[in-house]
Amino acid sequence: MRKVASIALLALALFLVPAAPSEAWRGHPSVFIGVGPVWWGPPYPYVQPALVPAPPPEAYWYYCSSAQAYYPTAPTCPEVWIKVPPRAQ
Repeated sequence: MRKVASIALLALALFLVPAAPSEAWRGHPSVFIGVGPVWWGPPYPYVQPALVPAPPPEAYWYYCSSAQAYYPTAPTCPEVWIKVPPRAQ
C-alpha cells in the first residue's frame, strides 16, 4: 500500500512541477492557454489595392484613298480602309 501511495505522490509531483513558474518568467507569473493569435482591438482597416487606370484604347483614323476623305466624312469606301494614326490638328 505504501508503494502505491508513493508512486501516486510522485506522479502528482511530476504533474505539478511544469506548472510552477520558471526562471525565464521571473517577475511575470502568467499562464497562456490558447489556440492562436487573437486581436482584441478595433478591426483592421481595409486597404483597397491601388487601381491602375487602364490605358486609353488606341484610336486610329480611317482613310479612303479613292474618296480622298476620312471616315465618317466618307461613310463607305470601295477599297480597303487605310488605318492612319491620329495627328494633332
